[in-house]
Amino acid sequence: MPRRSADKRANRAGTYYRRRGHWYVQVTGIDGTRSRPIKFPGDWSEEQIAKKTETLAALAQDATRSTAGSMRDTVSTWFSRWFEERTSRGIVTAKLERGRFTKWVPAELAAKLMVEVTKGDLEDFVERLDRAALAHAAAEAAGEKVDHAAMMSWKSAINVWTIAKTGFDDAHNAKTRSLRVLDRNPAAEVHGPDKGAVKARSSLSPTKLLAFVGRDDVPILWRRVVAIAAYTYLRASELRGLRWADVRFGDGYILVHHTVDREGEDGTTKSEKPRQVPIEAALLPLLRQLAKGKEPHELVIEIPDDRHLARALRTWLRYAGLDGPELQRSATQAALTYHDAGRATGITWRAIRRDDHLRIMVDAGHADFETTLKYVRTADMLRAGYGDVFPELPDALLSEPLTGAPAGDASTRNHWRKYGGGAGNRTLVREASNATSFTCVVAVSPATELADSAATYLSLSRPRYRERSRVIQPS
Repeated sequence: MPRRSADKRANRAGTYYRRRGHWYVQVTGIDGTRSRPIKFPGDWSEEQIAKKTETLAALAQDATRSTAGSMRDTVSTWFSRWFEERTSRGIVTAKLERGRFTKWVPAELAAKLMVEVTKGDLEDFVERLDRAALAHAAAEAAGEKVDHAAMMSWKSAINVWTIAKTGFDDAHNAKTRSLRVLDRNPAAEVHGPDKGAVKARSSLSPTKLLAFVGRDDVPILWRRVVAIAAYTYLRASELRGLRWADVRFGDGYILVHHTVDREGEDGTTKSEKPRQVPIEAALLPLLRQLAKGKEPHELVIEIPDDRHLARALRTWLRYAGLDGPELQRSATQAALTYHDAGRATGITWRAIRRDDHLRIMVDAGHADFETTLKYVRTADMLRAGYGDVFPELPDALLSEPLTGAPAGDASTRNHWRKYGGGAGNRTLVREASNATSFTCVVAVSPATELADSAATYLSLSRPRYRERSRVIQPS
């Protein structure tokens, strides 16, 4: 069949033709370039392919709906533009979403033109995610090491698919018109990855939390972080961005409105709404002690080891003799994380205390009441014989931190040098004129090897805290 014009105008914005049993369409973008031939099923009627050609040609020529060359966007290039647009709108999860999608999208799908992606392509993608989730579950059931390069939990698989499905929906009908490159959403009728078994999660009981924060041979910074996180149930990013100006001692609450991610970038809360968290009476002495001599713009506390929070916390829990089953990962139970020890512990305690459920939801910053109910159900199972929640914290938290590494095996001492030293090993002096920089002064004892760890600590710090450092020898 001879090539036919789908647009009778002189610029011939779109043409279609048949070859080897398939229809092919080419359109001209607003920059004058012709697209690659786009293949469509051969059983389409000529009326259907003509209509499709007109649609693609109009989209290519509409400067308000398509950037130059967008009809030639591959999945990879379009999603890059999409993630950048989401970042510019202040969506705090955009960076994490980019990493997840980039890691798991198949190379053959990433190289395809957006307009060439079919329902079958995305069904193949979902099958790949399902295989990775099944391999992950099988490895955990057998007690084998999980290969995170090729395996993922079923929940992560669903998260990756949600990113892809949302992206293709925006490619069809985004609020930002320059992202619209499709006249249909190929992901609309694709079923996502299968759900797996929900793992049991743990939190810290008052007895275990007191046992941990009362150990004077555990880094004071870790003990204070866990105490504050549990008693305020702030997310890690929220605690990382908390400043003394937000701690309203006179009014009895903490204003949560600002976050700092582990890369040091500022943002808003997950729900993008500020909230007020009541200050527990047992936490007041610690906060008042830490606030002495501090300026309003200074951070309340530095979270140590930003990239290995869960792993580092479990190391210190084991060192403190709290090596219970909650620290072990299995096919039916998740290992305790920083989130579990801090935020989940505090919310569970409030439910055990029988605080009003709606009040818990608001104070915790939950967008969905069902999320709050998960903690309420857990509290109902734990309440009997659980003990008094939010107990008074030990005076040891108010004292000066230890100097030097603790006793124990070489692995523990090395972990201390890398992640655990308190102000006795390094004193962070923040300049009042510039809240994003400080001088890291590392006091070195001749009897320890902390001098060698100074550079290690600085390399592990967030980029905005790497400005200046010096090592001094005590006289």
